[in-house]
Amino acid sequence: MDIRIKQLKALAEEGNREWIALYKDYAIGVVDYICFIPFYSDTFTYYSLLYLKEFSEKCNENKIFVITDHPIVEKVINHLNMKVTLISLETNKLYNLLNYYNLYMFSDKLYIFSPILPSNRTAYHLVEQGLIDIEEFISIAILKNNNFERASKWKYDGNDQQLVDFFKSWKVVENIEL
Repeated sequence: MDIRIKQLKALAEEGNREWIALYKDYAIGVVDYICFIPFYSDTFTYYSLLYLKEFSEKCNENKIFVITDHPIVEKVINHLNMKVTLISLETNKLYNLLNYYNLYMFSDKLYIFSPILPSNRTAYHLVEQGLIDIEEFISIAILKNNNFERASKWKYDGNDQQLVDFFKSWKVVENIEL
């Protein structure tokens, strides 16, 4: 067997074990939504959470599980009282789950808030070319909203400097390189 295939199989097996553990520990059901938010940039994370909050308010009966490796996600979710269950993982465990999902798409209710994951995601080139913006990419390409409407931006008047900086990130025009 090719070495690369063995590596992929090992990663998938590790991701499978981690998924089964999460599934049992958090009682994730087949109708529940799973949202991966791996850190990419503050701006991308800001818009991911902005549209996730809007999405979560429409999912009255289904649970939403947010899986992340970035501490600011937890702070923002707590600050906004989002109706989601947060699962914080080490980066390597999050990537193991994503590798497993790449090989075995185990849920049709799984959203990956990333411009580069899963591997070979190509729609983000539309943002790079200026044909759509980050908001449209997240709302349409990731969350599959048919009718795109811009969400209202958040304001933060608190004293937590990490949150102050994060809530200003939508104002920063970044050239996000892949």
